[in-house]
Amino acid sequence: MFALAVGILAGLIPCRATPTPTGVAQLRLVDGSDACQGRVEVSYSGLDGPLCPQGWGFSNAAVVCTQLGCGPVKRHTTQALFGSGWGPRCLANLNCFGTEKHTSVCKTRGRGLEWKGAEHSWAASLVCSNSTFTDLRLADGSHKCEGRVEVLFNNTWGTLCDNYWGIEEAAVVCKQVGCGTAQRATQRAHFGAGNLLTLLDAFQCRGSETSLSQCAAALVDEEGCRQKQAGVICNQKSEITERWNH
Repeated sequence: MFALAVGILAGLIPCRATPTPTGVAQLRLVDGSDACQGRVEVSYSGLDGPLCPQGWGFSNAAVVCTQLGCGPVKRHTTQALFGSGWGPRCLANLNCFGTEKHTSVCKTRGRGLEWKGAEHSWAASLVCSNSTFTDLRLADGSHKCEGRVEVLFNNTWGTLCDNYWGIEEAAVVCKQVGCGTAQRATQRAHFGAGNLLTLLDAFQCRGSETSLSQCAAALVDEEGCRQKQAGVICNQKSEITERWNH
């Protein structure tokens, strides 16, 4: 009878514990000169390893920078800038849109996040800025609720390049400056190029953010952004004025 009981318990109780998937990949940047640059390493399902370079691009990179509390993307590459990592595996199938605040809410490819065999000649590498922009204004419009978008970034005022600039980004700007909803996002220096350096590019917003600093962005390629300054046209009455009148 005792042997039978032991046999039943042995069938119910596993011989050893197995890692339980957490559902959330913990990310860090390693082997860089600071916490905002390095090879992307991941802890997931009780295992550690690098993020696979397949599918590594700006959208994933932007979310990683945001998640780690860093500024806009400076550079993302599959070249092993910070070494190729270690171990036999890498984490595959991360597929962010670019506006998420954490990789845990990103979509995935195929069967979801999974460990695959690593190819160590390549690595998901990332350099984020250590700075975020702290102020925003509209310039050279016919009223205070339209104009070229200028931001204060790293203690320097500059303009934005219009790559990916659309109504979602304009909506955030109009909201931030107290001008209600956006009527139009303008490109190609609609309000003039100004005389400032172009600092940031490739903004990706959902439109629900309250500040443009909450959107994904990249440091600019100045050569590719000449006469491409981004602007907005908002409702002419600011929310501040409307509250005062009421």
